[in-house]
Amino acid sequence: MGNIFSANALRNASASAIDIGAGVSSFVIASNRCGGEVLSVPNARPNTHSAPFAAAASRQAYGIHVHPGASSDFVIQGNLCQGNMLGGIRDESSSTSGIVVNNVGV
Repeated sequence: MGNIFSANALRNASASAIDIGAGVSSFVIASNRCGGEVLSVPNARPNTHSAPFAAAASRQAYGIHVHPGASSDFVIQGNLCQGNMLGGIRDESSSTSGIVVNNVGV
């Protein structure tokens, strides 16, 4: 189970949940929830893998955004990126060695 990234923009589409700068390389982003505004976690039980999330409309631009540039050797996999204003994942890198697979909400 990964992390929850939400409510990262004060103005509409002014920031993304996870922002990777130009030229950043050798990273992995996996198994995260990045999108929507998490309002509550009803009936959540500690140390379990079940947590039903209630979400409202997001103000975030993207769940994950890799900015233009020479980023390389990265993996973005298995993330839930629903409920963002402009999309789930935006990979603007010029990489031929970056892998973006098996994500939901892209």
